[in-house]
Amino acid sequence: MDETTSTKRTSSLRRKLLIVVPLVGIIPLLVATAFTYHYASGALEKAALGNVTALRNARAQHLEHYYEVIRAQVQAAAQGSMVVEALQAFSKGYHDLPEELGWTADDAAGARAREEAVANARRFYLGPLRSTYEEKATRTVQCESWIPTADAVLAAQVRYITANPRSLGAKHLLDRPADGTTSYDEVHARFHPIFRKFQEAFHYYDIFLVDDDADVVYTIFKEVDYGTNLESGPYSNSGLADVARRALASERADTVFVADFTPDEDPPGPF
Repeated sequence: MDETTSTKRTSSLRRKLLIVVPLVGIIPLLVATAFTYHYASGALEKAALGNVTALRNARAQHLEHYYEVIRAQVQAAAQGSMVVEALQAFSKGYHDLPEELGWTADDAAGARAREEAVANARRFYLGPLRSTYEEKATRTVQCESWIPTADAVLAAQVRYITANPRSLGAKHLLDRPADGTTSYDEVHARFHPIFRKFQEAFHYYDIFLVDDDADVVYTIFKEVDYGTNLESGPYSNSGLADVARRALASERADTVFVADFTPDEDPPGPF
């Protein structure tokens, strides 16, 4: 073997070594990178899952605390003498409304007043209220079903909704009608400002008083379920009716009932 041949072999071996050595270094690097990526990916996924779980638990605790606060507020309010007195007075005043307004068969003036109340209700529910509701409605509603037929419901809704001079969205600001001489008007003027302040302080959607006959004798915002009967009226299948039935059937005064809200049952309010 001459010197030239030996030099070529040495050079060829060096190139092979130079090629093999980087490969030997790259392979562990690739393995280490893959392991690190897999480990880091798993750690990040685990951390993200932990954050989601923590957020879920925090929200669950917040929701539980929120319901506990509401439960305590409702129990305290319901057992207070003022609420008991208000419910009794509202119930009597509500059921006496038609007679106090003279809506009797033998009173011609009272009969005309009732007919005017029906016309007033039709103009309001099929006019401005329907227009306002259709702008935000997600379903078709037969607006004629809003028009009350029972005298007590009609009397209450006309005085505090359709003949209410306050604009839509501000009906709850009326404490007493201009001709507020009925016993119901007296009760409303006395208790409504108190309930309204309570609702504003704790940000409730509304406050309802339902008597033993399942009549909604008072609400703050006076939506179309105001005055209706939750056993036989148009909202007898609502969540409110479900809660009322369970409450009326309960033998314990300190029990709080909850029902899920469904968009299909909501009346067009508050207005």
